[in-house]
This record gives sequence, structure tokens and C-alpha cells, in this order.
Amino acid sequence: MAVAQGSCPQCGAPITFGVGASVSQVCKYCRHEVVRTDRDLKNMGRVADLAPVPSLVAVDDTGTIDGQRIRIAGRVQLDHGAGPWDEWYIAFQDGRWGWLASAQGNWYVTLAVAPPALPPYEHLHVEQQVSLGASGTFVVAEKKRGTVTSGEGELPFEVRAGQPRYYADLHGPNGGFATIDYGEGNTPPTLFVGMQRPEGALKVEARSERPVTEIGAQAITCPNCGGNVPALAPQRSERLACPYCNAVSEIAARRVVEQQQAARMSPDIPLGTRGALDGQEYVVCGYVERASDEFAWQEYLLFGPGLGFRWLVKDEASWMWVTPLSIADVDMSSMPRAAGYRGQRYTLRNQNPARVTYVLGELYWKVQIGETVDAMDFTHGGAVLSRERAGDEVAWSISTPKPWSELAAAFKLDPSGSGAQLQGAAMPTFGGGGGGGGGDTSATTIGVIVAIIVLIIVCAACSGSCSGGGGTGTSSWGSSGSSRGGK
Repeated sequence: MAVAQGSCPQCGAPITFGVGASVSQVCKYCRHEVVRTDRDLKNMGRVADLAPVPSLVAVDDTGTIDGQRIRIAGRVQLDHGAGPWDEWYIAFQDGRWGWLASAQGNWYVTLAVAPPALPPYEHLHVEQQVSLGASGTFVVAEKKRGTVTSGEGELPFEVRAGQPRYYADLHGPNGGFATIDYGEGNTPPTLFVGMQRPEGALKVEARSERPVTEIGAQAITCPNCGGNVPALAPQRSERLACPYCNAVSEIAARRVVEQQQAARMSPDIPLGTRGALDGQEYVVCGYVERASDEFAWQEYLLFGPGLGFRWLVKDEASWMWVTPLSIADVDMSSMPRAAGYRGQRYTLRNQNPARVTYVLGELYWKVQIGETVDAMDFTHGGAVLSRERAGDEVAWSISTPKPWSELAAAFKLDPSGSGAQLQGAAMPTFGGGGGGGGGDTSATTIGVIVAIIVLIIVCAACSGSCSGGGGTGTSSWGSSGSSRGGK
């Protein structure tokens, strides 16, 4: 049911507002912004064209998320220097309104709620706990400044190109997610609270025509060499690293952004390989080589329909299955020496810069060769708790060993192939690797030092009859599943 209607002051096309919170609407015929006032509809001028961005939804689509009926009422496009992203203004059947966003194969659904007293933007920092009143205590995962670039459909504010938007994204218990919107930084913040949900939680009913720039579901054409690359995660990936010419390009914009040298090695699990792990179907859609100052490792990006993206990492000693974590589920009270998860204490093993050196296939963020994050690994038993930070954005993950025999069986690969070729287990390093940075001295490290001292004493007693040498290898692999290229 319309809450307001009239004609576009620019072209005369019908304008209908269906959400009570809507303030403006971009006319779909002339792309002029129309603002409703108490007396009439006012023409605010033409809005810039939207940049092509991969998406599974469009304005006027309807659907359900966790059984709740929604309609996609509008879209705002923003940029914070790394490229545009979309946020979708949604109307619920019961009259509520909120926002829908997508990152890493997950949906983030939030509703406007009455905010408690919130800290000023300049006082926030990542990993800070913030009380959101009745919603509980959340933890800051990202704090950034975006810029409004364009819009479409109905929106709860006026669209002004270049308008700054200061915001913080937070995670809470049980999959909770929230955004504090500080606007231009000179008005009281607004609060949106909701949930992070897997891709399959949203059932979409397409009601509107898709843009002509939509990428085909079967193949992606490399803008550099013209090669047809099978689409493995269509409408979800930002960049393609062509397997034929190695050029890195924007998929939606069909634009080459970077050239890279040919691969130094072939992936142990070829791109496009399909298989099932723990009852979930996956396709290997991306491959990333990363390195610290001293060590290198390989990461495989897997897409699971209905689930989203997961990472599989091969370091020098093992294969590791990576699961992203909510920052709210990590105990950071003993940082940087240790971190906790599910009641277990994980001790700092190393702290390194993790740098992208080569990519292949489809990636869900705007990957760049040379991009670097600060990585920390904490260990307990055979599991690794990892933290990645890039500026004012941080992500955590947990990794557990995955035998190559299991991976080979799942993906129908040779159990004695290249994936089985692992270097011997290395002694973990504590207190920093290539990146330095202090950590605690564990009992294992003390034991090694004592053993060395005893060995020296024994060798001295033998009057030089004892001789030998050796080195301590170090293993440093980077965690994945971070919110690279999210909002």
C-alpha cells in the first residue's frame, strides 16, 4: 500500500512511496532524485549512474529471510577507496524497515532500533566492546568512512554524491550483527541491529529486470585475452585472475586492474574441482599464494552453495581447514600473549605480515598483488586461532588439520599426488615470526632452551668429542576468511 504518490517533477512518470520511512526516490526513468515534502514532490537533480557490482538481488525483488517476508525497496552505493559496494534498503511485511548487505557469501540483515548512549565515533576502536542496550554487548570489527556515490529506488535519506558516511560494524553473540551509523559525523548516531546469515537463508523472487551488465552464469570473459573462464561463483565474486594470461580484472566492470607474472607452481587442487566435505558440496573457485618475510603458503577458496565461502590452507607441514569466527566469540583479555575460544587458551605462536604474491580464479574481494595484513596465530593442540587486521578492520578464524587422504577422497584426486608432499612438521615459533612482535615464552620454549643448555654442558664435558649442528624451522601460515573487501 502506498504511503505517498505523485508524478516525477522531471519526466512526469508515476512516483510511489511504499515505505513510511522513505524520504527520497530515484526515478527509474530519468534518474532524477525526488524528495517528498509535506506539500509536494521536489526534484533534487540527476543522480550519478550506478557502478556495476555483482549482486544476487535487485530493487523491487521480494522474498523471505528466515521466513520473514521482505521487499527490496532501494539501493545505496558507497565507496571507501577500495571500490564500490551496495547496501539494500528493505521493507518488512509488518511495516518495519532496515538494511541488507552481502559479504563473503553471507547476508547481513539489520533493523533500525532505538539506540542507547553510544560512544563518539572518534572514541571507537576495533575489538572494543560496546553495550547496545537491550541488544547486548557487541564487539567492533570494522570502523571506516565511506562516501555515498549513487542510489536507486526508495531510500530513507537524500542521496548526495560525495556525502561522507562514518560507520562501525559490530558482531555479537549467536550470530548477532550491528551497524552504528554516524552519518556525516555531526548528527546523533543511528543504530541497526540484526543477524549474520548464510546465503541460503535468503530466498529471492526476482520481480525486476536485471542490469544489462549482469555477468553470465556460465562463463566470464577475460577483458585482457578474451578467454572464456568458467564461472564458479557467479554474481558473488569481485575479481578474476585469468588462468590463461594471469591478468587480474574487475568482473562486473570488465576492466583489467593488474598484470602478474606466470605462476611458479600449479595448485594441488585445480580450479573448478568439485567435491563434498562433511556433507557440504564445494567447488574450488580461487587460489592465493601468500608470504611473510620468511615463509610462504597456499590458500584455496572454496564456494559452498547455500553456505558461502570457506578456505583451505596448505602450509609447509599440513593442510588446514579454516572456519571464520565471530569476533564476539573470541576472548581477547590476554592479548597479545594469548587468546581464548570456547574455554580453551590459545598461546601466541607467531606474528607476521601476510602478503598476497599470486592469485588465480575468482575472489570475493578486490584483491591486489602485494596487499598485506597483520596476522597473528595462536595454538592449542593441533588447532590454530588466527587474527588478521588491515587498518581499522579485523577478522578471526579457527583452523584444524585436514588430512590429505580425506581431501583427495573428497575431490577425487591422487592420494599420493602433489598435495601429499608436505615438509616435515616444524617447531612452532613463539613471540613473532617475520613480522616480529612480542609474545609469551611458553613452557615448550623454556624446555627447548634448557635442553640446549644441558647439551652444551654435556658436549663440553666430552672435551669436544660431541659435535653436531642443526636449525629450528618455523612455520607461519596466514589465516583466511577475513572480511577482505567487505564494506
